[in-house]
Amino acid sequence: MLTALASDAPAELMIAGPRGDLAGLADLLRSGHGEARTAADLDPAPYGACLEGITVGTAGGAVRFFVDWPRKALSVQGDLASLGVLADNVDDIARESPAGTHHHFEFFPGHFYMGEGSAPLVVEVTD
Repeated sequence: MLTALASDAPAELMIAGPRGDLAGLADLLRSGHGEARTAADLDPAPYGACLEGITVGTAGGAVRFFVDWPRKALSVQGDLASLGVLADNVDDIARESPAGTHHHFEFFPGHFYMGEGSAPLVVEVTD
C-alpha cells in the first residue's frame, strides 16, 4: 500500500510504496481522475502528517501537487498531457529504481510539465 506524507511549513510531500502500487498510481495519473487510499496509521516523522489518500483530477495547465487538508489527501491536478508525462516518470521509477531510492519532483521556471505553486514531491520505492 502507498503512503502519503505531508509537512505544512514549508510544504513538502512524499509518496512511498512498493513497485506494483507505484505502477497503479501511474495508471491513476494517466486516467486523469480517481482516488487511491493510503496507509494512514503510520508515524509520519520527519513529516508532519500521514495522509489518508491520493486524489487525481484534471485541471487546465501543468501538474500541481498540494494537500487537501479537509480530506487529508495529497491532490495531483493538471491537464491530461502533463499528468501523462508524470505518469511515465512514476512508471519508470517503479520499474527501474532500486529499493530505497527516491526521486524529487519540483517546479522551476520553464519546467515543461510542472506548474508554479506546486509543492515539492518525493517519490520513494520501498521494495
